[in-house]
Amino acid sequence: MSKLGNYIVECVRLLHWIYFKPYTLKRYLQDIHPELKPQDNYYLKLKQFPDNKRLRRYVGQCFWLTVITPQLAVLLAGTIYTALSQESFNWFISEMFVIGWIIGQIILRFGYAVWGNNLVWIAWIFYFLILIVAGRFLGDVAFGVAVGVAGGVAVGVAVGVAVGVAFGVAVGVAFG
Repeated sequence: MSKLGNYIVECVRLLHWIYFKPYTLKRYLQDIHPELKPQDNYYLKLKQFPDNKRLRRYVGQCFWLTVITPQLAVLLAGTIYTALSQESFNWFISEMFVIGWIIGQIILRFGYAVWGNNLVWIAWIFYFLILIVAGRFLGDVAFGVAVGVAGGVAVGVAVGVAVGVAFGVAVGVAFG
């Protein structure tokens, strides 16, 4: 199997552990680093232990899961909704939210190195300001992108890997 294939299999296995085998995930994380727990902020741990290659790989896998899973959830939910109902699914608004979520996750991943723990407060302030401005003055598309970006950063930092992935799937499907 190729390196990319192995990486994808590891990501799927990690996603399975997050939802269905939390104790296996906990043991796996302790093998990576004894202080690592499922609820920890993995960006902060990577900043504390930058030479840990397994931790770096885990952080990368969590990033890709957080970015890709909502996209797949919207695709699945939209297809099922369209097949079961007489109405068409609003793909445009849903994808705008997912694009905003992805931008938020990218800001989170690279912004943490610059702002550190202050990113949580910056993200929540940004989130509420965007909600006020976007809800008041902008249309549906801009509102979806703005909420996706701000929510992606704020919630991604505050909630962590397991809850972050679950929230991304739930919000992506619910908002769509």
